Amino acid sequence: MSGWSCGGLQALDTAQAPRVTTSVIMNSGYFPEGTSPLSGVVSNKALLKTLHGSILYILGGPTDIAYPKGTDDYRRLKNIPAAMVNIPVGHGGTYMQPHGGVGAEVVTTSLDWKLKGAKRAKAYFTGPACGLCNDPRLTLERKSL
Repeated sequence: MSGWSCGGLQALDTAQAPRVTTSVIMNSGYFPEGTSPLSGVVSNKALLKTLHGSILYILGGPTDIAYPKGTDDYRRLKNIPAAMVNIPVGHGGTYMQPHGGVGAEVVTTSLDWKLKGAKRAKAYFTGPACGLCNDPRLTLERKSL
């Protein structure tokens, strides 16, 4: 399941489905309880406890309007493998750059690992010398990978 901005909220909501094995939440995160501006979209941080599979948050750094929500979600996750990548470009990400820029590179590599089992892609996220660990374009945090 994947979504960007408001679509990230929708992806979080639908990621509860049993068949979902991994989620990519781009420039998004749950609003604090009772503050969702989107009619019909549940924004409840308690739902983070019901996620399964794995999750990757891609955020645009401190100038991203979704940064506080996404980083709070990531910090609350205790029960599933999770990673958070911050690319300091703001809410729009790098998706308008050729081939989606570094944001699309990270997402594609994650999906290659999680959906195709690609060991080379896994090495970008895991181990002490992971491929993204020293990438100057971004910061990476991870837990239970």
